[in-house]
Amino acid sequence: VSDKYRKIRAMTTFVRYEATDDITGMFSAECSARLIWGGDSTIRNIRKSSISERCVDIAFADRFSICVMDGPSVIKLGEAELVRLSENFYNDTYLMDQNACSSPHLVLWLDDEKGVAKEIFWKAVCRQVSMKYQLEPVCAVEKYTFLCKNAIELDDINSFKGHDNYVYRVAVDKVVDDIDKFRGKFGYFFEYDTNDINSIAHIINNKYQTLTYFGMDKSELINFVLENRLMGIDRIVPIGQAMDMGVIWDGYDIVRSLSRIIDVK
Repeated sequence: VSDKYRKIRAMTTFVRYEATDDITGMFSAECSARLIWGGDSTIRNIRKSSISERCVDIAFADRFSICVMDGPSVIKLGEAELVRLSENFYNDTYLMDQNACSSPHLVLWLDDEKGVAKEIFWKAVCRQVSMKYQLEPVCAVEKYTFLCKNAIELDDINSFKGHDNYVYRVAVDKVVDDIDKFRGKFGYFFEYDTNDINSIAHIINNKYQTLTYFGMDKSELINFVLENRLMGIDRIVPIGQAMDMGVIWDGYDIVRSLSRIIDVK
């Protein structure tokens, strides 16, 4: 080990154990900070353990992410640019089967009334998926089952399009407030057409994490969050960067949040 990191190594221990409340409680009682990663149920369970009065908790809950596409910008793309865009979208979604909290489930289309941009884009995505993705039979069945459940539970489905079982697209007439409860997998996306991004402001709650975008001015997206005083959306990144992780995640500056700052004047 390099001398540069010897002190860090001496202070660091990785412990793995079967999930038991007793051991979790023992560590929780002794710690000064906890970083809880595992979703809502894990957070609720671990928070049952007693902690010291000054213990800091950072919890990473279940999150929902969306993608915003500018239709005219997609139509203008050359072949090489379209391939790059479809590759980037593939990396955001299929690499983790849409299980990542930053993978989009809802795709918002701006100014694509005739659907030209959608057809261009999804055709390119389907080419990427057919070349790179292995869709297991059990996953295909699960995806179809999810579609059947949506058909029963959602009143606002406008249409459905499947592309060789690789891409499922469910178009909705409106986005209901609890759309974040409907999370697809293995290439399952909800789509919504609008001319104004502000039309979805009512659905954005603190469950929303990442907004990926293409063809949009970044300042317009920042204003969307600020002017609507949104409780959600902690990340705004171009398509292809949904999986990029840094010390700022879920709205937390993790290093600063876990650090004790000594104020000297």
